[in-house]
Amino acid sequence: MSFLKNNPELKEKVDALKAKYGDNNVFAYKAKDGKVAFFKRPDRATVDASTSVAKKSAIKSDEVIAKACFIDGDKSIIEDDKYFYGLSKWLGGLIEIIEGELSPL
Repeated sequence: MSFLKNNPELKEKVDALKAKYGDNNVFAYKAKDGKVAFFKRPDRATVDASTSVAKKSAIKSDEVIAKACFIDGDKSIIEDDKYFYGLSKWLGGLIEIIEGELSPL
């Protein structure tokens, strides 16, 4: 993300988060006003909790993912509705899926 290049302190934070959670497991969400939050990939238990409440409320489902995966940054992104709604459309990108093929033998 280009905003990291101009901010060595933020880059240092990202490097520390990647060291803790893995290079491909850390994501940054930047709101248009410059607020930044960092997220990790959800584990299976988090995805399960999210899908179990999804039947009743898509917002609650997104909230489960956002709260469980938030690892650093500006908490208002998950707590303030206007930021949360902007984040919600991106949360599915945290879930990594590698498809395969099942064949009869």
